[in-house]
Amino acid sequence: MGGHSMNTSPISHASVMPIRISDADQDAPHASTSSSIGPGLTLSVGRHASPPPEKYQFNASLRRDSAASGIDEAQTVSLPLADNHVSEFGQSVRELLQYQLDLINTAELALTTRNRAEGDEPDGARRTGIAGYQRLGSEPYLPELVKLTQEIFDAMTHLEQDRNATAIELRTAGRLRNKLVSLIAGEYRRNGVSYCQAKRLAVGDYHDARITFLNNKSWKTLRHQLSHKAHTYVSTQRPAAEMKLGERDIFEKSYDGKGICSADTVSVDHAANLWHSSLSVKEANGQEKVLFQGIHHGVLSPYGLPAGSPQRTAGALNRAKEVVAAALYSKNDLMTRALAEEEVSLRLVSTSLLTPTSVAGKEKAMLRDQMAAWQTLSDPLKQPLEIRVHDHEGNLKTVKVALSVVALNFGVNEAALKLGLGTSTSDAYNAPALAQLLGNDLRPEAEPGGWVGAYLNSEPANEPANARKVRDLCDQIKRIWAWEAHRSDDGEPYKAAQRIAMLAYEIGAVPCWNCKSGKDRTGMLDVELKREVIHYDTQQPLSRPIAPLNDAHRTLLQEVLMKSGNLEIQRCNTGIKGNKVFRKFKLPGFNLSLSRRIGLDALWFRAKGLSHLAKS
Repeated sequence: MGGHSMNTSPISHASVMPIRISDADQDAPHASTSSSIGPGLTLSVGRHASPPPEKYQFNASLRRDSAASGIDEAQTVSLPLADNHVSEFGQSVRELLQYQLDLINTAELALTTRNRAEGDEPDGARRTGIAGYQRLGSEPYLPELVKLTQEIFDAMTHLEQDRNATAIELRTAGRLRNKLVSLIAGEYRRNGVSYCQAKRLAVGDYHDARITFLNNKSWKTLRHQLSHKAHTYVSTQRPAAEMKLGERDIFEKSYDGKGICSADTVSVDHAANLWHSSLSVKEANGQEKVLFQGIHHGVLSPYGLPAGSPQRTAGALNRAKEVVAAALYSKNDLMTRALAEEEVSLRLVSTSLLTPTSVAGKEKAMLRDQMAAWQTLSDPLKQPLEIRVHDHEGNLKTVKVALSVVALNFGVNEAALKLGLGTSTSDAYNAPALAQLLGNDLRPEAEPGGWVGAYLNSEPANEPANARKVRDLCDQIKRIWAWEAHRSDDGEPYKAAQRIAMLAYEIGAVPCWNCKSGKDRTGMLDVELKREVIHYDTQQPLSRPIAPLNDAHRTLLQEVLMKSGNLEIQRCNTGIKGNKVFRKFKLPGFNLSLSRRIGLDALWFRAKGLSHLAKS
């Protein structure tokens, strides 16, 4: 792959002692970044390699409200790689060793939790129908875990300076989870549980312990500064735990300074991976002017619960209510009025990035749960919606919100954009949603209607100051829809979702976006949004759909990719940094255009990180 050269360096490094894996573990499945194409599915290689058809061409240039700044894009100096925070250590061995320590701690937590059950039937037994578990009378597992821990400490001691992990070290780390599960199962077998039962119980206990381990980490606000064309921008990612008006977070049930990781698929009290994302620019007076903000999260469906169960339905509603509370938090004036017992109107534009197919991944059912939750909460006959939040003094208050939601879905992965999976299901949701947002007439030449039309006509005497930007975004979205360009990559996988989120913000709605986990596809959309917002802020017209990035645009994308805060969000959720969208398949025609958009192999390698080891 493009980052292959990253595993070598002219600097001499001390070797790291790998953890030894017994021969019995050599057949453990390796972590892989590839996935198979299901039976009966055909792949069209190079389908969109040719230039776009005539219908993809704009007849008129897109304009800005203000005059050009006089800074030509060709004048932008490409940042050196170091300025993008791209070290040579895309797969840091130091980070890899720390990750393995965390896995060992997870195994110890799983066994300790089981011992504390005091002989009660374990949760895992209830889940899998296993009975007859006996409480561990001793802790014979500790010597094995101590040994593994000591080996990692020794490796850290011998590590004179950080470097990229070798292929052997990566394989060893990839097998560690299976080794730990086997150790746990061995303890269960020693206490009278059959082989198959012990294995199933160990897998479940380890999984639950991993979620507990990650959910007990502190989640903090992330702020990164980046520079472009003599301007300083600040990308801020604020977790739900730090959405505060006073000393504690606003939510009915506190996050206690922690988060809900994406692997927690059964949480019914909290939304998974919930963040408030914003981009601001520093002005001459030192103040920060917000250019864009929104809410991103994991899918609203607690899909680890039985499909159609009351618990799953209620959990999706609770998660959606937390997103509404977070959206209200992002609107200071609305929150203030709501806490003063005024009924406030709140509009959300929810753009999910799922691939709704039953072939693999079960994202069709997840999307159905999410859409049902939004439909229930925004039902006009059930307004106002009552949400409970904590105010500045920590008092729990009930606020009344007249909620309206436009809910869309655009698949952005290889299955959706290369194989066309889920596109019909998505567009069945998208057609009425776009009519609600843009008006019933979705022809590009038609005057905007719906929410956009109401916004443009909100002041009959004068159009809003951002009217040109709103009209241009509306025009682009309509053309993408008319061309069905959202169904293919065409050099820009996130073209529709990015423009809809930007449009939502411009008309005063709160953009919300999510994928299954809320960290990979969601993180990449966050990057594309902030790239385009910065590009426009520097007196440039909106980027045209499917137009390739020039060198200046690509440099900006590289900068935002490294400094948006999304790599840290991925570490919060999995224990390691790295985005799973950065993968390459052996069939070139199945790969997305992300590598071309990013340009630098070294940066691709850094953004991918150790994501192939993550289980969620």
